[in-house]
Amino acid sequence: MTGPEAIERMRWQKLVPGATFAIRFITCDLNRADKSGKIRVYSCCRIRPARRSEGLSTNSDHYLYFTDEETDEPRQCFKKLIRAVSFSPSNNWYEIKWFL
Repeated sequence: MTGPEAIERMRWQKLVPGATFAIRFITCDLNRADKSGKIRVYSCCRIRPARRSEGLSTNSDHYLYFTDEETDEPRQCFKKLIRAVSFSPSNNWYEIKWFL
């Protein structure tokens, strides 16, 4: 699955009550090198808009903003570092191909 296709499916999931997605990505913290390069997995997510308080030094179009439904905490990741995504109800993992 391509990256833009995955993002579009995440947006459509938001319209279905109770539908969530799982996401696997490589972490990248521009301020703390020791927090970068790890694989992070969130199993129950919903896409969300960026908040004004999330003033970032990088253009917000490069980020995916989501809520971890298990903890109800806002999260974000660089879109290009997303490696796999899974959509309910099938929960099959799809590898993300950003560069074809």
